Amino acid sequence: GARCLHASLDVLASDVHSRLEFHKSAYTDYAGINNALHWVMEEKAKLQLQQNAVTEKDKLITEKDKLIAELKTRNEEQAAEIESLKEELEVRESSHVLLALQGSGLQSSQSGRNKRTRESDGNGEVADEHGVMDNPDQDDQGLSTELENAKKELSDIHSKLIKGFMDIGATSTRNVAIKNIGELSYKPFQQACLKKLPPEEASKKASELYNFWQKQLLNPEWNPSKTVMEKGNPKEGISKVLLHHLV
Repeated sequence: GARCLHASLDVLASDVHSRLEFHKSAYTDYAGINNALHWVMEEKAKLQLQQNAVTEKDKLITEKDKLIAELKTRNEEQAAEIESLKEELEVRESSHVLLALQGSGLQSSQSGRNKRTRESDGNGEVADEHGVMDNPDQDDQGLSTELENAKKELSDIHSKLIKGFMDIGATSTRNVAIKNIGELSYKPFQQACLKKLPPEEASKKASELYNFWQKQLLNPEWNPSKTVMEKGNPKEGISKVLLHHLV
């Protein structure tokens, strides 16, 4: 009986030992799995942070591209608006220049008509002719006076023309017509020539026109109008030389 009890105890001890080893092995496996799970969770959190950073970066890039496109469109619109304003200013500038030149011609014409009116007075003409014949010194003095008056009228026209050009520049936000007193802007001549001539010829012609008109404006004795006789009547007109330079 003792031998059977001893055998049973050995079997029981072996079974308990086997169970303890099994539980020990299971706990070790559990600990390993638990550690691996924690590592996986940490890596997942890191990957999530990286993914969020990438998503945020992509969002910022998209917003940046959108903003750049909007700024580009706005700049193009503003550039087109500025170009339109430039063209409008250049048209106004050209109109003011022509009006100023025409005004100068009209003033000269009026002066010429007044002078001819005085000279065409019948009684006065006869009296002047007799006076000249009787007194040559008085004739010379009268001619000198007329020359002085003519020079003064042309000087006044020149001054008013220069003032007109300065007023053109004063009406805009920047001086587009006059660089200095009595100095024309080259750009309107260049643009006008480019509309009618090839680029290689336009530059040369624009320089020629610019230099010609600049020289005229700086000459206080310049008069764009010319009096011609047509069917016995005096008629005011623009000098053919000036018309030639306008072609």
